[in-house]
Amino acid sequence: MKIVALTLPSPAKSSDSRQQHTYKVPQIGRRLAENCVDKQSGLAALHGVHPEVVEAACLAHDLGHPPFGHAAEGELDRLASDPTLAGGKLADPADDGYEGNAQTFRILTKLAVRYGRGTPGLGLTRATLAATLKYPWLRDRKDRKKAKKWSAYQTERDAFEWAREHCSGDHKTAEAELMDWADDIAYSVHDFEDFHRVGVIPWDRIASG
Repeated sequence: MKIVALTLPSPAKSSDSRQQHTYKVPQIGRRLAENCVDKQSGLAALHGVHPEVVEAACLAHDLGHPPFGHAAEGELDRLASDPTLAGGKLADPADDGYEGNAQTFRILTKLAVRYGRGTPGLGLTRATLAATLKYPWLRDRKDRKKAKKWSAYQTERDAFEWAREHCSGDHKTAEAELMDWADDIAYSVHDFEDFHRVGVIPWDRIASG
């Protein structure tokens, strides 16, 4: 089943832009995957590209990201890593802090419940979960690449390893790559256009600077 592209209203305020972005990314991701299947069927079959999986991963990709973007994400990581900064106890730190992508994975596998309290998570397929892993590793503060961005907390290690069981090294799956590209396209093209249409880009200051 194909999804008809939507003409979405411009976001009236900044809090709407995340929602609009989340609508756009799965449309772009599905089209990219469909094009791969249509134009490069052999490679698509080899790497297991399914438009439905890419679309689902795109819909989920921002669930764990907080308001106010990466600035808030960094602050939450700082507070989670050192709870005394917010009046908490030094004995209760979150060893791997906070990261929006890892929080997304936690929501999908634990916090959101589909069948009942005894079965946490949404029960998504291995391929769908793997396709949400933009940074397919756990946090490693000793590794520069893995210290800043990661896609699962230690508390979800079992679910992470299950999703990645048939994957190679630290490489994203092809479906995760398509999700990531769709996110970048939406952000750099469609979101930018929306910001222009609602007048939040100060073109006069940009032109004079």
